[in-house]
Amino acid sequence: GCHTISIASALRKTNSRIFLLGENTRPLYPSERELATYPPPTSTTLPGPKGDRDLRRVISRPPNMTDKPQKPITRERERGVTDFEFLRANFGNLLVLTGSVMFVLLPEYLQSQSMEKWEIGLVDGSFWFVSIFVQPWLGPRLDKDGRKIFLCGGSLLMALAATSYAWLPADLIPMVAARLIHGFGFACYLTASWTWVADYAPAHRVGEMFGVFGISGLLSGTVGPGIAEILVRRYGYDHLFFYGAGVMF
Repeated sequence: GCHTISIASALRKTNSRIFLLGENTRPLYPSERELATYPPPTSTTLPGPKGDRDLRRVISRPPNMTDKPQKPITRERERGVTDFEFLRANFGNLLVLTGSVMFVLLPEYLQSQSMEKWEIGLVDGSFWFVSIFVQPWLGPRLDKDGRKIFLCGGSLLMALAATSYAWLPADLIPMVAARLIHGFGFACYLTASWTWVADYAPAHRVGEMFGVFGISGLLSGTVGPGIAEILVRRYGYDHLFFYGAGVMF
């Protein structure tokens, strides 16, 4: 008899534990099937502060819903090679690089001014030499100050250096200084322009837009020297310098 009572009490304790465990493990929120059985929300009428004459209707509705119809969300058009802003950047790049390429005749001008060949080599090499020291500094400045200031500032420096060739004496130090300014402006413009294209292009079209943007640079190398030869043969070197500066600016 004692064994029977102990077994019965043990079963009762086990059942109570199972029942409590089942209550504790029940989901906190109702399932979708249970929600489907709930009745839809209805409007209720509540008495206002002045009694039954002033009734205030409370309508249950989702949060953030207004009485005005919402405008449909439109997807922004993807940027491409036919966008006006990108085409304008290509045209500007064509002009700036065409004006810069026209100065391939600068060594010929310096030779006509009785400069030594080694001096002409130093003058021409200083244009590219300055980029070696500019690029490590230029990259962080582009990220901090933006692209536009270096695009405009670089083209302005190139234009100023181009006009200085017309009035500076054809000596080593003045010409090297002018070419250093010209090369500094060229490095600023070129790096900023390609960085702008990388920012403007969608992630999956960067290569495509790089290729199209590069065409404007190739065209400048095609037409620039020819225009420079025509200007020098017909009007002289001064017209070359001022015309190139005007195109770059």
